[in-house]
Amino acid sequence: MLHEEIDDYVHFLVPTEAEHQMRELTVKRIERLVKRLWKDAEVRVFGSFETKLYLPTSDVDVVIICPSIPPSRTKQALTDLDRLIGQEGIARSKEFISGARVPIIKIVDGVTTFPVDISLNVPSGLDSAALVKQFLSDPVYGPGLRPLMLILKQFLLQRGMNEPFSGGMGSYALLVLVSSFLKLHPLLQMGQIRCRDNLGVLLLEALDFWGNTFNY
Repeated sequence: MLHEEIDDYVHFLVPTEAEHQMRELTVKRIERLVKRLWKDAEVRVFGSFETKLYLPTSDVDVVIICPSIPPSRTKQALTDLDRLIGQEGIARSKEFISGARVPIIKIVDGVTTFPVDISLNVPSGLDSAALVKQFLSDPVYGPGLRPLMLILKQFLLQRGMNEPFSGGMGSYALLVLVSSFLKLHPLLQMGQIRCRDNLGVLLLEALDFWGNTFNY
């Protein structure tokens, strides 16, 4: 029963092609502004948008890769972009967090209403996205990884425990936990059960393992 409920709920959470295209439109609107400032810049997406592990409320993570901007000018470059975003009025709201370890501009798109985080010359997120895709393509535990991730992300979101800056758990940390659990599961390792056919059991076993068994 739980397995079927997870299947149904994940089907509800997974974005439609139209929803995905609206997020792509959001990225293109930002890209047009970026190209006006820096012709050699490349706008890339990473995080849950790139891996399609996002929830309906998830933000879009964007990184601008621009070789002509040295590290010493990162904050000034983002300040210029923040000013242009304000002048063009493409954002319903915006905030430039310049004092963070990785400075970012947070906006809510004025047309699509999707929240976007924009960073500059921080390619580590692109490498992480490639690793996540590798996990998802694994023939043994990959088919169960996506539904379990979506369920657990929603579980954390509903409890306000999904933001690392407030002590919660981000998507990448959650993915590492779930992947490790599935990879080390003895029945999956021996091929006695199929991950995709036992989502309910695996979800309960994972919660029991992290809550009662794992030695923190």
